[in-house]
Formats: sequence, structure tokens, C-alpha cells
Amino acid sequence: MDSIKKHIKSSKDKEDAKPLDKPEQFLFQLSQIPNFSERLFCILFQSTFHECITSVLRKIEILQRVCKIIQSGKCVLQVLGLVLAFGNFMNGGNRSRGQADGFTLDILPKLKDVKSSDNSQSLLSYIVAYYLRHFDEVCFGSCLFESLFCFSLICLEILPELSFHLLSCQ
Repeated sequence: MDSIKKHIKSSKDKEDAKPLDKPEQFLFQLSQIPNFSERLFCILFQSTFHECITSVLRKIEILQRVCKIIQSGKCVLQVLGLVLAFGNFMNGGNRSRGQADGFTLDILPKLKDVKSSDNSQSLLSYIVAYYLRHFDEVCFGSCLFESLFCFSLICLEILPELSFHLLSCQ
């Protein structure tokens, strides 16, 4: 932009100066519009606002549905109970040597990384198999799989995108 302005100033004094091409003329005319960048930002914001709000609302609705499923689902409590029971059993011992009762939610994605001694099965697959054998007589895993899908949907997709959208609104 500076070079275009320099060219215009220098060409005013000269009679044989080359005129600006169409793109440079266009850019120069845009630069003459007061508060052009702010106006352009507002126009772009207006054009994408509805789409962004719709996307955020859809994610919030999914989050609300998933929260209702998790709160009302008996299988979620059963699965978390199994994670607690197996975790307490595996970390059993005395207070000075490794006993840890309970777990935090950030351990849940790591269940797939805990392997059996022969490395053939993960703790997650064992918990799912145990649940299907002992707790799920009627649903054939649909309640469990719906809950696990909801957990993964929240943790992997909805919360990061929603937090990004909400932070960008500040």
C-alpha cells in the first residue's frame, strides 16, 4: 500500500508517469474508505455469525442429551463401579506400598493402555467383557455402548470445539 501511495505522489509531478493498473487502483480506492478494516471485519462477522451460533447451539444440545443419558443411565454407574473395583484390586496393598482407593476421571482414557500380563487384552476390553457377561442381560450392550459413545463424543469432539467457540466469543 505504501508503494502505491508513493507512486501516486511521484506521478502527480510528472506528466509521463505510468497510471496504476486496475488492481492497484482498486486497492488505493479501498484504502480511501474510512475504517475499512473494521468495516470489513464487521461484514465478515455478520456473514458467519448465524452459522457459528447454530454450531455452538447444536453442540450444547448434544452435551445436554449426553449429560441426561449419563445421569439417568444405570449402566454408567455399573461400569464406573467396575473400574473402581478392578482398579482397587490391582492397586491393592497396604498404605505404605501402593494402595490407592478410588480414581479420577482422567484415568478413563488410559484404561486401554493397561494390558494383561500376556499382552493379549486391555483393561478396558476386560471391563467391557465382564460387564456384558455379568450385568447386561437384556440390552446386549446397547446401554453400555451408548454411554461409551457419549463419553467419547463429549471428551474428544464436543468439549474442545465448544470451549474454542466460547473462548473466541470473548
